[in-house]
Amino acid sequence: MVDAANIFEELEHFDGFYSDKELKEFSKTVTEKFEETKKNLERSIEKVKNTSAEASGDTSHSLHMADQGTDAMEREKAFLFAQRDEKYLIQIEKAQERIKAGTFGICKSCGVKIKPARLHAVPTTTICIKCKSAKVQRSEEHRRTPVTWPSRMP
Repeated sequence: MVDAANIFEELEHFDGFYSDKELKEFSKTVTEKFEETKKNLERSIEKVKNTSAEASGDTSHSLHMADQGTDAMEREKAFLFAQRDEKYLIQIEKAQERIKAGTFGICKSCGVKIKPARLHAVPTTTICIKCKSAKVQRSEEHRRTPVTWPSRMP
């Protein structure tokens, strides 16, 4: 089995792990985000259930078509929010696993400690701002690269 800590130590700019005290502080932030997201998810699920029940009730046939369209759109929006929150909860759980392993806050690309302000703002991040910026720039450059098509002319 490969030890995650050893993988980080092999990175070029690895500058150590956060202390147990620092990890405990980050754990509070991650737990708060988890609880907040869980409440949002529960509200979204409740909204989906309520709007679905209203749509299938006896009163739905008496609603104007525009009202039915609005209700369908609200259900869809609540469903999309619920999906987004479910995905975010998975990311938060992975952050909690990294805290337990002691690898939380270490950039997986370059090995530096991610700045605490970034970790508190985006506790699910796994890369530092420098690596994230480089990644965004590469993807923008890739999109701007013109496609050249072969000519059919001899």
